[in-house]
Amino acid sequence: MSEFGPRTASHATHAGSELQLPFQACLKVEKFGDLILKATEPQMVLFNIYDDWLKTISSYTAFSRLILVLRALHVAQDRTKVILRPDKTVVTEPHHVWPTLTDEQWVRVEVALKDLILADYGKKNNVNVASLTQSEIRDVILGMEIAPPSKLGVLYLAVPRCCGAFTPSTRVVSRRGGRGWSLFRF
Repeated sequence: MSEFGPRTASHATHAGSELQLPFQACLKVEKFGDLILKATEPQMVLFNIYDDWLKTISSYTAFSRLILVLRALHVAQDRTKVILRPDKTVVTEPHHVWPTLTDEQWVRVEVALKDLILADYGKKNNVNVASLTQSEIRDVILGMEIAPPSKLGVLYLAVPRCCGAFTPSTRVVSRRGGRGWSLFRF
């Protein structure tokens, strides 16, 4: 456990949140992988993981882009590499980590990466991604644990049709005096 939270094999988790950042996906970046494979002794290297993005976009947008790329690498490495390098003319400058793309190209890449991540989530959890809310989409991309539609939700939809037991205005008071609302009248 570090001062920033527990470490897992593939994620860094920020204490007090469900956010799991896939920083180990950095090792799947060719530049870093090649550097590790060619190393004959320990050495310190310094990279700007944002390349020169901050010249044209905000730090928030740069962080969001980085999370999209890392999450996509974590989900589907080969497909992500194809998305990042859509044709042979796209190069990675010697002092950069990521391919050198225009802002318009990055927008297209970000959309494709988001779609890749969501498709993977939908397939793994048998969820129609078109039914996800914007906050659920954000949570999936950030790696937060969100539950797929629960059986309670299915029960909630089925009970009113079959027996008319649903009453959204039933007031409940617990033994301790707590108040709330009940979805069902018994």
